[in-house]
Amino acid sequence: MGVVYKGYDKEIDRHVAIKVLHAHLLSGEMGEEFVQRFKHEVKAAAKCLHQNIVTIFNCGQNNGSPYMVMEYVQGIDLREILKSQQKFTLSQTIGMVCNVLDALFAAHEMGIVHRDIKPANILLLDNGVVKVTDFGVARIDDSDLTQVGDVIGTPSYMSPEAKVGALVDNRSDLYSVSLVLFELLTLKSLRTTKISTFMLSEALAPLEISNSQKENLAIFLNKALAINPEQRFQTALEQSKALAEILDESINSYMQADELAETVIQLRSSIKPSSNQEGSSLLSASNHSQQSQHRPADLSIVEKILTRHLGPIATVLVKKQAHKNATMGQLLSSLSQHIPSNKERENFMHSMESSGILKVNTSQISSPSHISQHSQSTSGQSASNNQKLSLSEQEVEKLTKALIIYLGPVAKHMIKSALKKASTYEELCVILANKIPDSKQRQQFLNNQ
Repeated sequence: MGVVYKGYDKEIDRHVAIKVLHAHLLSGEMGEEFVQRFKHEVKAAAKCLHQNIVTIFNCGQNNGSPYMVMEYVQGIDLREILKSQQKFTLSQTIGMVCNVLDALFAAHEMGIVHRDIKPANILLLDNGVVKVTDFGVARIDDSDLTQVGDVIGTPSYMSPEAKVGALVDNRSDLYSVSLVLFELLTLKSLRTTKISTFMLSEALAPLEISNSQKENLAIFLNKALAINPEQRFQTALEQSKALAEILDESINSYMQADELAETVIQLRSSIKPSSNQEGSSLLSASNHSQQSQHRPADLSIVEKILTRHLGPIATVLVKKQAHKNATMGQLLSSLSQHIPSNKERENFMHSMESSGILKVNTSQISSPSHISQHSQSTSGQSASNNQKLSLSEQEVEKLTKALIIYLGPVAKHMIKSALKKASTYEELCVILANKIPDSKQRQQFLNNQ
């Protein structure tokens, strides 16, 4: 319906997002209808004040074009994360979905049905917070815009009743959330309404969780995805409680937010938003000649070996760095810099030599900086003595101030996590630097330590 701009509110010193209705929609036959739906979205979102819903600040018209001013947030939508094949732990997945259900419970209590819950409308912020956005097709109880027979929403995530144009209620949103949950767990879309616990059990079988959790998830999803709304969970609160009970332990929301924040920060620099399709295609075209210098079979081997050290993010890194590095030696050197541990970095290079792709000595691989080189010579000595790095509160505070410039509030958590892995201060700095997505900022951080 519109285009979104990043803006700046000088009066209260904050960035905002400004959504403006497309001009061509105003001039068409449905112009008045689109204006009413746009106002409807403002009204629906503005009524929902909740920490897991993107906030509406203001609305108005500029040269006849309606606009709304929204909370500006930094992060990635779940659609982009799923495209990157990023997997989350069961606890993280359930925590995120429960946050979405919390947001929907607040909306439903206000008489608002979202009607377009899908990964693209669920944002995972840099601070690990989950936010629901885009109430553009929401139904409000006192609205006459939506009538029986309207088919509105995204087909892949619609409930059975929404697909046939029946009047929908809050249980339609709960069905859509369950489809998102299934996709987060399996990295596959569920394209059928013929659901059974047997089919769900087969789909969940590869997950690295306990058998009892798989069984409980299958039972949960079988109920949540029932064709008849009467057989589903009846409220978002009921569904959220049932989902949380599948875990063997309670969710530590603060720790989980820190973990999710770390994932988002690492992914955000690598994922190209699909909304910028033209720019992405131009980028691909300009780098085609460089990418073709690496054989797909070789890149596949590199990706598999790197995944042992970095997890699913390896897929994104290999694709990105293959554009930038013409030779295999340069590519592996660049990729190795993302592995925090010196020992694992060396293991990675030895594995590449063993594969036959690269026949060089690991000493030829360049280090991220002089600090990394120093770390390689000192951390081994400390590790052999089984020593653990310990910093004073003042040192931690100083390092936090230096890192928070690049990573925000999650910096303190990352330092605590890195301290468990580092043997020397130099190695600690290298581990932290590898958390900074931008290479120039990474080098700047290292140079200042």
